Amino acid sequence: MNITLVNPFDPPPGDEIRPGRYAAFAAALADAGHAVTWLSSDFSHTLKRSRDIQKIPAACKAAGIDIDLAPTAPYHSNVCLARLRSHRQLARAVAHKIAAAQTPPDVVVASAPPPNVAAAAIDAAHARGARAILDVQDLWPETFARVLPAPLRWLGKLALRPMATAMRHAESAADAGIAVAEGYRQHYAARAKPGATSHVLHLGADLAEFDSAAASDLPGVPDAAKGARWILCGGMVGTALHWQFLLDLADQLADADVHILVAGTGPAETYLRDQIAARKLGNVHLLGFQPYPAFCALAARADFGLNHYRADSFVYFPNRVFDYFAADLPVINTVGGELADLLAARDAGFTTTSFDAEATAGYVKRMLAARPPTDDRPAPSARRGDWVAAFDRPAIARRLVEIVEEEQI
Repeated sequence: MNITLVNPFDPPPGDEIRPGRYAAFAAALADAGHAVTWLSSDFSHTLKRSRDIQKIPAACKAAGIDIDLAPTAPYHSNVCLARLRSHRQLARAVAHKIAAAQTPPDVVVASAPPPNVAAAAIDAAHARGARAILDVQDLWPETFARVLPAPLRWLGKLALRPMATAMRHAESAADAGIAVAEGYRQHYAARAKPGATSHVLHLGADLAEFDSAAASDLPGVPDAAKGARWILCGGMVGTALHWQFLLDLADQLADADVHILVAGTGPAETYLRDQIAARKLGNVHLLGFQPYPAFCALAARADFGLNHYRADSFVYFPNRVFDYFAADLPVINTVGGELADLLAARDAGFTTTSFDAEATAGYVKRMLAARPPTDDRPAPSARRGDWVAAFDRPAIARRLVEIVEEEQI
């Protein structure tokens, strides 16, 4: 079959960032004998700069994938009018490319966000007689509410109405849905057209890649942390996370020689640095951005992984958690629902949706009394539970192949 993937955000082969969900999707589909075209953008959302329009197509061709990088207006902030204009331009380009394709697609898989790009792709797919699968990765515009000042939220709701309309249209028009977490799947299923199936395909982690990278050298860490036990906080240092909880937890653990290492960068970094100084916390260390091999080495050496999303972030099962699973790290978690249930069922962490730092510190101290230090532990690949294999990204991608083929019956 001819399969068209529509996703502008994920890094394709040959990009500056390691491949993720859609590169795995494309590889699995190509390996199964399908012809794959990936409609993406010539602008990197993550790096906020243009992509290499020669290197990426060459790398994709070598991987058996055709990629079309649509010219896309740049933007410099995740929340700005320029981004909305850029997505509108991309939506028009995607619709045109699907309509003008010499060989029409049999199935189109479109990610949301951006909602208007997904809606345009689904309509264009149907116009060419193709089936359309919606991939729900985040809730737009719901997630934008938390970044708007309360007095302006009514105005923001009006401004974001076209986005909400596009998302509802994509949900109701798609022939099937996939989602990165159960919460997103339920959101789609409640709005899907009658008879549409839905499936959870988590973001996952490439376990083989993690295991190879985990043997890398550790990056530099402060001397104070070198002999201590570690809680690793990886990923974007953004406003969707409850940084007060991290600081309160560090306070509670100050007498236990437990240090929190923050491996990442983002808009909340300055605030966090100021708060660490104001509270004189000697056991919180900002390591800045770390390449993936360095992050994996940190995870292999750490004792816990921290996932402290706010309830209003609408993040149900974040990417960082899968690397914690790969590293056999008990997860300190503040997100209820699917993730909390999994951690409880597998005895794989501790959840506090009320951000109870005192109770969390008690859990950490109890666990450390029984958890061997790093030098006495085997590599993560030898100690993690068999259940983690369900979150191996290549295996998840092969499930998409099954869904695509089922949807053609």
